[in-house]
Amino acid sequence: MKLSSKGKTIIEVTVLLIAVTITYLFWNSFFIYPVKLFVVLLHELSHCIFALVSGGSVTEIKIDYQVGGECLVKGGNPYLIASAGYLGSLLLGGLLFISSNKYKFSKYFCTVLSLIFLIACITLIKSPFGILFTIGFSIILFFSPRILPNIVHSYLFKILGTISCLYTIIDIKDDLITSEYRRTDAQILADLTGVPAIIWGISIFIISVLVVYFLVRFNFRKQK
Repeated sequence: MKLSSKGKTIIEVTVLLIAVTITYLFWNSFFIYPVKLFVVLLHELSHCIFALVSGGSVTEIKIDYQVGGECLVKGGNPYLIASAGYLGSLLLGGLLFISSNKYKFSKYFCTVLSLIFLIACITLIKSPFGILFTIGFSIILFFSPRILPNIVHSYLFKILGTISCLYTIIDIKDDLITSEYRRTDAQILADLTGVPAIIWGISIFIISVLVVYFLVRFNFRKQK
């Protein structure tokens, strides 16, 4: 039986809700480990891109087995660089989601993102662990739209895109709901602007939820 566009959207939204729920419930499990590394890599690459765009330079991107990440930069606009991790995760996650509906765009976008991963791997990532996983993600990005069935590729990128956009939720929970001072992106923004880190965290959390809402709405209209 052929499903209507509304039926397809309901199924997709249900799958996304289940996938996101499982991800957050089992965030510290081995099963979710590669997803965590992927979103952390997007986060650090976003810092890197904003640093370069604002006139700075990048000396190294660190990705470790404990799912920690750091982008070491010199110069550039500190406000843009500090906010880049959150905004970049939203932007790249949104593009991953949108690309799942357009095969040609998805193919080009995945190729470009795959090349960025490889360039970062060759020039900026120095740890064997970081290099191994970055190459692995690059291969997945390149071949996913080319060899996977369209429906598998579509759902995979919708899920990855959604989780990347909502990554700030866990980031904020882990970094801000604590009594100890931690050098997080929100805290850096607080030090630069004088606005409390919790305000930055809540604001970006709301933006993340809105972005996901409009992505799902866009997806519904696209199918309709």
